[in-house]
Amino acid sequence: MLTKGILKFIKEYLILIIALTVIFVLLKIFAYSLPGEMIKKNIEASIEQFEIEGTYPAVFYDTDQTEFSGQKLDNYTDAIFLDVAYNASDIPLLKAVVGDYRMVSEGETPVPQLINGIKNAKNGGTVEYGQYGRQWFGGEVIIRPLLLFFTYPQIRILLQTLVLGLLIAASVSLYRHIGSNAMIAFVGGLLCINLVIVSSSLNLVNGILVALIGAIVIPGLKNPISDDTKVIFIIGACTAYMDLFVAPLLTYTILAQVLLMKRAKKQQLLWKEGIFYLIKISLAWIAGYLTLWGMKWLLASIILSRNFFADALSEMRLFSAGYKPDWGPDSTLELMKEAVKLNFINLFPINIIVGSDLGWLVFGGGGIIIVILRIVRSRNINLSVNYIWISLVALAPYVWYLVVHSHSFVHYWFQYRIQAGTVIGIIFILLEGTEKKKLVGIK
Repeated sequence: MLTKGILKFIKEYLILIIALTVIFVLLKIFAYSLPGEMIKKNIEASIEQFEIEGTYPAVFYDTDQTEFSGQKLDNYTDAIFLDVAYNASDIPLLKAVVGDYRMVSEGETPVPQLINGIKNAKNGGTVEYGQYGRQWFGGEVIIRPLLLFFTYPQIRILLQTLVLGLLIAASVSLYRHIGSNAMIAFVGGLLCINLVIVSSSLNLVNGILVALIGAIVIPGLKNPISDDTKVIFIIGACTAYMDLFVAPLLTYTILAQVLLMKRAKKQQLLWKEGIFYLIKISLAWIAGYLTLWGMKWLLASIILSRNFFADALSEMRLFSAGYKPDWGPDSTLELMKEAVKLNFINLFPINIIVGSDLGWLVFGGGGIIIVILRIVRSRNINLSVNYIWISLVALAPYVWYLVVHSHSFVHYWFQYRIQAGTVIGIIFILLEGTEKKKLVGIK
């Protein structure tokens, strides 16, 4: 009986992995089969924007203050996306789908490399290509069709509108199926990571699109607890497809909280049940993420006759605990502390509080007053064992910062966004814990 159960489990997930891989490949085949002439024309028309802005434009500030670093755009990676989109129709289809080729040209960053590469191609020069076989570049499924009709600046506006629309839809879904506290917590968490900047970057927006669509779908699912693992497995897989190792944990922290908030409204996940549930959904997300990433390496290795597993493992050394950047603290402990600090102070409203004498008083005092007023109104403090599991997910970003401390130190200006799930958890616990009702106590 146990053997049958294990075989059924393996069969279900093998089918899921194969189905997701086929869907991912077919989506890219569609995007890369689109005619390249109009796409190239719109990318060429977008070059002026890059020339004006540079690699990391600071949109809302003009200062070197560390706590505002998270407010800049990632034109570095956006230029890579446009470079890949520009060349896709010039490469044999399957090779383009798994290789994601970009032009090799002069320049210190991908921005001047894209500009010089396009100038060289238009002048009839010899074009050399580099491969990005390690990542899926799933964002091209959105970007390349849009480039048929719009330029890069226009696509930014469309993405801003799309993110706003999805946020509204997710809020409605959460409100209808879980309640107002979950909706407020979700919106509050996302407001802390500056959605305007996120939705203005082709690179940064991909993870948030997965999280928002997940937040629309998950609350309305009538699935039993056992099916939550499949849902979060798919979320992990979609994260591997869309996210270029920007902030992969973002989808886990946000959507694990959505799952937990959904369960919290229905039942108490008591000690043994809660621990196993949290372990299952966490391992399922990791499995989905790593498995589908591995499928890209496998396809690229077969089609391009190159060992992308070795390439990927070599690249991972840069994100391992043993790697240390050329700047920053010398000791591992100090690097960990600095990674946590840099990520924490870029989160709103901490970034404002740090540079303001009265910031702690305004935001901290205001928050305390709101909580006190809710307690006075409800005349009760509700305790639930569910808050423990929500709190553990809220701590996940800091475990990430400590384990992947070098990467988190170097790229804190976009890694800080994985704390959205932390804020969601804190707000939900505060709202539910001071609700005018009685919940089942801790057992």
